[in-house]
Amino acid sequence: MIFFILFFIAIFMSMTGKGGGIFFVPLLTIVGLELNDAVSMSQVIIVMSSTASFLIFRKNKVIDWKLILIVEPFTVLFAFIGGYFSSSLPNVYIKGIFILSILFPILFVFRKLQPTASTKFSIHRSVGT
Repeated sequence: MIFFILFFIAIFMSMTGKGGGIFFVPLLTIVGLELNDAVSMSQVIIVMSSTASFLIFRKNKVIDWKLILIVEPFTVLFAFIGGYFSSSLPNVYIKGIFILSILFPILFVFRKLQPTASTKFSIHRSVGT
């Protein structure tokens, strides 16, 4: 059963461009993995689903290679730094960082949903009112 849940999470997260760790880690801890093991397993799942998505996106020629050359070196560097520190930090700190990493994007999503005066004006102008 857990396999199918992980499988569908990977499908939906690949379609939206998200890694899925926000769902994988809690689910894997619920089934009994320790937090560090759940994070590691989540990373493996994300690498596999990201590789599959990359192959499809490359085939469809929808990859911005210039942007990748700018962003990816920093992503790789900080992934190594994060992996190094995750093994030396107590679980309580990792849990706190995980919670913040969930809450921070949520705040930005809701912040963007609130219309401002400028967005109201641009919506009305585009409709012609």
